[in-house]
Amino acid sequence: MIVWEVIRHKQPKVQWHRTVLGALSIPKQSFITWLVVLNRLPTKDRMLKWGCQVEATCILCGIELESRDHLFWACSYSRRVWGMVVQACGVQLLHNSWDDLLGWIQRAGKGKTLKATIVRLAWNSFNYYVWMERNGRLHQKEPKLDAEVFDLIKHDFKWRLLGCRRCSFPGSCIAEAWGLQ
Repeated sequence: MIVWEVIRHKQPKVQWHRTVLGALSIPKQSFITWLVVLNRLPTKDRMLKWGCQVEATCILCGIELESRDHLFWACSYSRRVWGMVVQACGVQLLHNSWDDLLGWIQRAGKGKTLKATIVRLAWNSFNYYVWMERNGRLHQKEPKLDAEVFDLIKHDFKWRLLGCRRCSFPGSCIAEAWGLQ
């Protein structure tokens, strides 16, 4: 233990760690979200900085340079998927940037309430499946419609919450939106 304390580089806790990690989080989705927040995914803007020869346009919308902020906030494809997720969560969002969204997620996903849990799970799933769709298209897989990606999110979300013993959804419109009844 002493060696670990000596070699480890101590950093202050980040404000968003509980938003990414939680009791019901799906580890592979949390990992992708962690990389999204840190801006460590190999998006095309980063690959260009590394000297890679890549087509810089977003593969999901075909319009702008692919960056973290574009892919998970400004991309028209991602915004449609996120709109479906937000609607199913029963919240309204009016954010102007990636940073605004991250701030909202930190506030709304804080705590152990059902709503906070739903926000965390939904955001992690959204990040994961947008990244998977991006990679699938990049590697010549059949593109999915935005509604199909939402169905994947809904599927993971549904089974994760149905496995939760402490969660109950009697008569909830959120339960209906996520297919929990």
